[in-house]
Amino acid sequence: MRSMGPLSRRQLLVGLAGVSALGLAGCGGSEESDGSLYVVGDSITAADSDLAALSFAEASWVAHLDPRLNVVGAWAAAGATTEDMANGVERSDAHTLVVLTGASDVGRVAFERTAYYLEEIIDRVRARRVVVSTLPPRDPLPQLHTQFNQNLGLLTKDKGWRLCDPMEGVRSGVLWAPGMSDDGVHPTAAAASRIGQALSECLLDAS
Repeated sequence: MRSMGPLSRRQLLVGLAGVSALGLAGCGGSEESDGSLYVVGDSITAADSDLAALSFAEASWVAHLDPRLNVVGAWAAAGATTEDMANGVERSDAHTLVVLTGASDVGRVAFERTAYYLEEIIDRVRARRVVVSTLPPRDPLPQLHTQFNQNLGLLTKDKGWRLCDPMEGVRSGVLWAPGMSDDGVHPTAAAASRIGQALSECLLDAS
């Protein structure tokens, strides 16, 4: 078990505009992908899907991935923290691990704790490539997700993981774009479609 060291103040002050530039520089492995994925997340990923059957509901971004990408394993649950995910995931033969986490952590635990358990997820799944997604907007207290994404950009750059920001098409400033969320937290099916398509582009580009 690794220790949780704090991020420096300088690291925490980077702007959201730098997230893509910071994260996209880290590819998390250059080996050619066979398209197999192990996906990990919370309700944004689960969305009432049948995970045991790997059958994903329309409100899950996973349902909208490019057909060249093949989900061979998944762990996701509504309200799951990054610690919950780390305790639930299993070793996988998938080439690429895709993680969308943090929505249940922000405002509750320090980012250093999220970073610690994100590394635990990666260590336990042991995929050859790691792709981490930014969080979507959060209309109540949007600064929470904005700050999280800033920190995530720095972490992924430091660790050499690939950061994907598939939320550009569902954001308006720091809030959800019209029609993209009914509750200010979860994506609509239309938003999930945009997120899935954008993540597909990032995943295939990173191949």
